[in-house]
Amino acid sequence: MKLLKVLLVLFHFCLIVGFSFQSDAQPHPPGGYPFISEIMYNPPEAGLDSLEFIEVSPDFLSGSVGPGWFFSAGIDFIFPVGWDYNQVVVVAKDSVAFENAFGLPALQWTNSFLLNSGEYLVLNAPDGEVIDSVFYGVTAPWPEEANGFGHSIEICSIDFTLDGNNPENWAASQNNTGVEVNGSVIYASPGVHTGNCTIVKVSEIENSESFQVYPNPSSGIFSLRFSKLLSKAILRI
Repeated sequence: MKLLKVLLVLFHFCLIVGFSFQSDAQPHPPGGYPFISEIMYNPPEAGLDSLEFIEVSPDFLSGSVGPGWFFSAGIDFIFPVGWDYNQVVVVAKDSVAFENAFGLPALQWTNSFLLNSGEYLVLNAPDGEVIDSVFYGVTAPWPEEANGFGHSIEICSIDFTLDGNNPENWAASQNNTGVEVNGSVIYASPGVHTGNCTIVKVSEIENSESFQVYPNPSSGIFSLRFSKLLSKAILRI
């Protein structure tokens, strides 16, 4: 078996790789609703996970969280009074460790940690209405770079229009923070949500029984595993 990290390689196959920003899932209803925009669930820390965080962004219609909003699944947290909610808000496992690493203030949740096996996050309005929910996964088609390799995952939207439960709408962050933990660089953009991430998906494959593409979709870096190599090939991107 040959494992090849692919940028441009010549092989006896033809791939057509498309850039996907939309999904077939139903979008959120329009309106000024905040949404879960970034998740760091498994930073490369040995048993500490002090850099875990969840980012909540205001919708483009200025809908934002505020005092009394809360998470009812994944973490235990009620948004307090006395915080500036007219911006992207970060809730962290350890607000001191988060600020020391990223130089940004963060609120701190009250239970232990995010599950490295994936779990359900639910954001509620003060009256209990479910505003946004994400059941993040840790294996393809979810971005696998986030599972202990230093990346957060970001939703590729600047408003409340994409389905947060569709892994095709998420990508591993490629923003180098300059922070290094246990030899791994942290890629994340807490506190600044632009939605400018790219999702790459292999959308058409010929002779696909001869090789595997993974992860698919990905955030732009993917691998091909070939059962055998032939003398000539074309990879079309």
